[in-house]
Amino acid sequence: MNKISNPNAHATIIAFNRHEFAGAFGDIGTDLPLLTGVIIAANLEPSGILTCFGILLILTGLYYRIPMPIQPMKAMAALVIAQGIGLETIAGAGIAIAIIVLILTITGLLQKIAELVPPSVVRGIQVGLGLKLSLLALTRYIP
Repeated sequence: MNKISNPNAHATIIAFNRHEFAGAFGDIGTDLPLLTGVIIAANLEPSGILTCFGILLILTGLYYRIPMPIQPMKAMAALVIAQGIGLETIAGAGIAIAIIVLILTITGLLQKIAELVPPSVVRGIQVGLGLKLSLLALTRYIP
């Protein structure tokens, strides 16, 4: 059985230099539009969403000692924007994703699934969501 642990536990120094500062904004090009889209599509309170997102991003960065993108949440954000999902569904989906990923990681199944799924399937899902978001933007959000 795999054990979940901090892969960089031996690192004790937190460096914050110009490279780290620049890297902190590496995902802003995707995060900000997705967060804005989720806030608008689901009619959520921006201050709470942005505060929680920022705190969790900082905590994962401190734990792993590297900037850690939150990819499953980006996929969920795309679905929220495309489908107009409400707050209760978003919260439930977030908890469900966390539980599923935790179980798959502990059992080692996550790595096996990643090895079984061809990259073309992953890219196809990404393209499909991208097209759906593009069509939605053109029909609903761009006058």
